[in-house]
Amino acid sequence: CAYGLAQVLAVQDKDMPRALDYAKQAYEFACGSDGVSRDVKCIVLRRVVRCALWIDPEVGRPFFDALEASYQTITDPHVRAIVHETIAMWLRIVDYKFGEAEEHWRLYIAQLQQLRGVAAKRSLCIAWRDYSLTLLSNRKTDSAYNAAQESLQILQSHFSDSDIDAGLVYKALGTIAAQTARWDDAVAAFTKSEDACMSNDDHGSAIFASTLSCHAEALCNIKQFALAITKLEKAIEIWSSMNGPSYNHKVTRSCIEIAECHLKMGNENQARHWMSQAMPSAENPE
Repeated sequence: CAYGLAQVLAVQDKDMPRALDYAKQAYEFACGSDGVSRDVKCIVLRRVVRCALWIDPEVGRPFFDALEASYQTITDPHVRAIVHETIAMWLRIVDYKFGEAEEHWRLYIAQLQQLRGVAAKRSLCIAWRDYSLTLLSNRKTDSAYNAAQESLQILQSHFSDSDIDAGLVYKALGTIAAQTARWDDAVAAFTKSEDACMSNDDHGSAIFASTLSCHAEALCNIKQFALAITKLEKAIEIWSSMNGPSYNHKVTRSCIEIAECHLKMGNENQARHWMSQAMPSAENPE
């Protein structure tokens, strides 16, 4: 029950702090019972790590260490595959160990390629996308582009540009284009990502907000400051509704970016207004 609550809170409600609490309880229950297999313990441990990854890596560190130490003992290949995915995400996002993360992505992709069915294809599509971002972080731009194209090919062959995961795929393509200063390509990809989110009623999600923020950066680089401000204001609206310190940081950063846009447009008063929004209060030194 605790694990189920953690799943619903994380996936459906996007309430990571509460999801993390329930996932930790589930792991405590699992460790306290002789009737729980090692594989099941790893599944629960994986949920703790995935929740902590986004909101509190310090809390998640001992759980990640336990997961990394135990994944080789997993007997079920499906469980081992999803654990590879979680370890890869942590290594990329928290530890910046991109080379090690690449290896886990390759193992995860190899396992997915042996599976059949729509769910496996969907997972493979997103795995290639995440692998491409890891390669990009490791400055392997050409390889990142090739991996993103693999993801796009699966999307277009088995799903569509309006599919629920299309937002993630096009966001990756936009990020790669931005990294290589192909700003027009980036804007086009981010636009498709936003369209996919909107068509799936996903316009209140962290993915949509993140895409808006990336889109705004690309627009700034082609001097479309007014449109960039509109994107950032919407991103702030979404992040402000979410629970967690990382979202507060994103709001602050977006306020600063809006102020910079106004400065470039010569609107100094508006820039001052947005900087006052960005300034942390005395009670919150962070």
